[in-house]
Amino acid sequence: MTTRTDVLVVGAGIVGTAVAAELAGHRSVHLLDAGDESLAGSTGHAPGFLGEFGGSPVATALATATTNALEALVGDDPTTFARTGCLEVMTTAAGAVALPDRIAAARAQGLVVDEIEPAEAARLVPDVVRPEAVTAAALFPRDAAVDATE
Repeated sequence: MTTRTDVLVVGAGIVGTAVAAELAGHRSVHLLDAGDESLAGSTGHAPGFLGEFGGSPVATALATATTNALEALVGDDPTTFARTGCLEVMTTAAGAVALPDRIAAARAQGLVVDEIEPAEAARLVPDVVRPEAVTAAALFPRDAAVDATE
């Protein structure tokens, strides 16, 4: 038996599934994954963080489309999907120098990101961040936490 497909997506994690879903309306798509159904792709084994800034415009657009699609899919169920945000903390002088360029690149790709003071970073996660160790910090408020098992 011969099966024809236009696109083969390898990996049924959040990104692979989003790619397959996007293409399925236009092409014949097959989604291939080595994992079992309950923990598809690397997503099922990951802590569930989904950051929107991918570095390159293409990766950022895919990640943003994925988070928006997941948010629409689960609605107001915070046990499955929540916009928790991501705090990036720099602890070196080199990190503090590099952070403004990272923020500018994220903003140029349409993302919301705020440079915040070390004290604010510590207020957000007091059990993790010591303000005296922080040289710079940024908050990506639209990043999300996802429970891939739900």
